[in-house]
Amino acid sequence: VIKKLIDTNSDGYPDESLVFAEGLILPTSIMRWKKGFMVTDAPDVLYLEDTDGDGKADIKEVILTGFARSNPQHNLNSPVYGLDNWVYLAHEGDVHTVMFDSIFEDQGKNIRFPNKPDANSLPQNALGKSVRFKPDQGQLEVLSSRTQFGHDFDDFGRLFMATNSQHIYQEIFPYEYVNRKPDLGVFMPVAYIPEHGNNAEVFPVTKNAEHQLLTDIGVFTSACGLTIYNGGAFPQAYQGVSFVAEPVHNLVHVDKLSPNGVPFKAQRMFQQEEFLASEDPLFRPVNFYVGPDGALYVLDYYRKIIEHPEWMSEEVISSGDLYKGTNQGRIYRISPKGAKKPDFMGKKLLDNTNIEQLIENLSSDNKWFRINAQRLLVENKSANATALLRKKIANTDDSLGSLHALWVLEGTNQLKEADIIQALESTSPGVLENAIKLSEEFINNPEIVESLVQMAHKDLPLRVHFQLLLSLGNSGSQKAIDAVNYLLSLYPDDDWMVTAGMSSPYFDEESWLKSLTDSKNLNADFLTRLSYLLTMENKIEVLQGILSESIKNKDEQISVPIIKGITRGWRERDEMPDINRNELHVIQGFLISEGEASKVWRDFIKTIKVSLEESQKYFIDVLENENNDALKRASAISLILNHNDPGEKVKSYLDPRQPLPVQVASVEWLSEYADSDDSFNEYLMVNWEKLSSPVRNKAVDLMIGSVERSKLLLTAIESEKIDKSIVGWRRSVRLMNSKDEDIKER
Repeated sequence: VIKKLIDTNSDGYPDESLVFAEGLILPTSIMRWKKGFMVTDAPDVLYLEDTDGDGKADIKEVILTGFARSNPQHNLNSPVYGLDNWVYLAHEGDVHTVMFDSIFEDQGKNIRFPNKPDANSLPQNALGKSVRFKPDQGQLEVLSSRTQFGHDFDDFGRLFMATNSQHIYQEIFPYEYVNRKPDLGVFMPVAYIPEHGNNAEVFPVTKNAEHQLLTDIGVFTSACGLTIYNGGAFPQAYQGVSFVAEPVHNLVHVDKLSPNGVPFKAQRMFQQEEFLASEDPLFRPVNFYVGPDGALYVLDYYRKIIEHPEWMSEEVISSGDLYKGTNQGRIYRISPKGAKKPDFMGKKLLDNTNIEQLIENLSSDNKWFRINAQRLLVENKSANATALLRKKIANTDDSLGSLHALWVLEGTNQLKEADIIQALESTSPGVLENAIKLSEEFINNPEIVESLVQMAHKDLPLRVHFQLLLSLGNSGSQKAIDAVNYLLSLYPDDDWMVTAGMSSPYFDEESWLKSLTDSKNLNADFLTRLSYLLTMENKIEVLQGILSESIKNKDEQISVPIIKGITRGWRERDEMPDINRNELHVIQGFLISEGEASKVWRDFIKTIKVSLEESQKYFIDVLENENNDALKRASAISLILNHNDPGEKVKSYLDPRQPLPVQVASVEWLSEYADSDDSFNEYLMVNWEKLSSPVRNKAVDLMIGSVERSKLLLTAIESEKIDKSIVGWRRSVRLMNSKDEDIKER
């Protein structure tokens, strides 16, 4: 059901509820839209409206459909109206269940508008990524990232997300830039930004905490409801902070967000404690809203048990506690000391016919008013608003009003080149980022390009230059190409900037390859990216001469980054590139390498499938020469073929007196070339006491990599040949989640 909470006596607090809609399946989130509400209920996004004023929805329309109805925590959720006038949906891939597969086996279909057959559609379940759409225009796009439950934007439209153990990360590369050069293969479109790390420590105060069999204790394990505070009522220190719920540990966490190069960084606002924590083990915060009063509203699910029945013991499932607290969910209002009681319930706070009022609210210090005023202005498409909106843009002291005015003009198809040129004069970095983004609509206009090119030569924040790289990359004019190259020359060591520049369809990778390899200040990561891109584009011949020459000259500053890029590109291509392996002198490259470089050469040799038979003597010599460094000897082991039974020789290098990398490589080799799972496990059991601790750990990893070996491992533990402590909690969880019922039970 969806309920409407009503304040009947005007004291600021709801005291009555009315069922607005019922008969839904698993509704997860709701957003105000037009005269009703948008609701996520997989596989659908619904529009619900009450047309006759009785407080109940009599319109139920499917706007969008096709999402997987899967493991419930992974279903689509949290529609958010973005600064750019798109509606964003939090979403990730369907997740397999074992015990409840018959209920949650749906993997989704193509995402589509059921009432707009000619509109765009997305592949099955949107490739497991988040989605944005414009219902009226029938526009639909996949994002480059995904989020589990909840996502939010800061004041200037930067997108932040969360998953259960990663409580905040940021989308850096929107899909439209990633997609314009698919061969680039952006290594990661998101940045993980907490200074305190992923799976970060939390500080609960719960008494008699209720934790289940597989629960991560003391760290983020259920982060959800990420919300950026921009309500204007909290003290200034809270403006722009991120709140995230952690229901397993009965607390709410808060981070300060600040620029840190291209991404932001998230820092704990409090050390060794949380913004809000409860002693009550049934306190389960799951989501937040910033209200029109600037208060933070916390949704408390209030349950004793919140883990999946799939991942808890039978005794807990049968205890009767699964639904304890069902009728006790609550909403908390958090406001500064001395704040007025809420007075907005039952009132019409924004009049969609009052254009002046709506435009004035674009400058509110509370985003609730700004974003809803923008939405209503875009819905109305009033021509009378244009002059007032342009007046907002011209007000350099009103960055937020100017920002929203720009996007209202965009959303009503009234944005002009003059508006962009004026906005590009702003002193606000956030407004500049958005103005540059909006300039892409006019990227063929020489005056716009000239303004952007001039900005490239100004001393501006890195994020502004980053957006310039992305947006100028859409222009094929020589001025734009020169500006992109200039910006890249300023930031050759910044991966985000390098990727932004390389994503342009007009980026000349061959010229940059020559420039980098001729440079005295060579950037290895940049060279690796170039080599990867050239490999994906089947242009290895461009690299071949440079690589051969660098090997002959023993110049690993050039050869190692190049082979890293070729190796990765070769692995990802559907077809093997055409390459003369002999001309690359790859065996010679390995033989002259040392340390980490030898591992890079090893991966390269194995990936491009160099014929190894005639080289076996070299690899064995490298292994047997104890003057060679340990990493090189370990790399040589993995290149030795199982010809003429070298197994006994390799086994001898499991000796704890050998360097640790050599021991680990030996057990990996035996795992690959063992006659059978039985023989591999049997050898380990016989020699278990002789193996060093790190080799035992690697051996356990190799044993739980397959069903049969896992069973042999469990047998060894049950017969006390191996102490069960070696398995550890993480591996235990993996085994308990096995699809094999015997392994799971044991």
